[in-house]
Amino acid sequence: MRLDKIFIVFVAFLLSGCGDESNIKLVKEQKDNFFKGKTFNDVLSNWKLCDDTKWDVQKDTNKDIVRFTCINKDLSNYKHLLKDVLIKGLLSKENRNPTDQELATFDKTIDFAKVQEVVYFNIINGQAIPYKSGVEYYWKDGTSGYEDIYIINMFSNAYANIDSFYNIQMGNYTGDNYIPARFSYIVNLFKMIRN
Repeated sequence: MRLDKIFIVFVAFLLSGCGDESNIKLVKEQKDNFFKGKTFNDVLSNWKLCDDTKWDVQKDTNKDIVRFTCINKDLSNYKHLLKDVLIKGLLSKENRNPTDQELATFDKTIDFAKVQEVVYFNIINGQAIPYKSGVEYYWKDGTSGYEDIYIINMFSNAYANIDSFYNIQMGNYTGDNYIPARFSYIVNLFKMIRN
């Protein structure tokens, strides 16, 4: 009798995982007009920005949510470029070099362990509906933050296969005349989102 109960629990456990995989498969194989006939998997899983990609299912109250994660590559170069913007921004705004304390603050501000793009999909009537996307920042001190990104912007970057997160983030603010804007954006973004 006891083996029967164990067997039933085991089968239920196996079947619960099947829904996760089928939902992931549904999202990955769905073609999207924005991607000109390519699937979500074709575009997102092959994005050159990503050092690694992951698809998983998160449980919500009455539904499964499929989440795509792109772990950004070349984090050290991103941090280097951000620090350069912070130093040049201070020079531009206050016409001076940063103090040692300010440099230490800059280093702490950009001391990321990981930065990753995420896209969330609802499954509604057998269709994958992207409903939320953003960037998750994880600092080495254990804090984290989330920045919302319009889905259309996320998909545009993935479809264009942009391979530099810095270029995605600062693409509209290139050139020396935008140094103060980049400086303010970085300082204010990380103050707002960091938990």
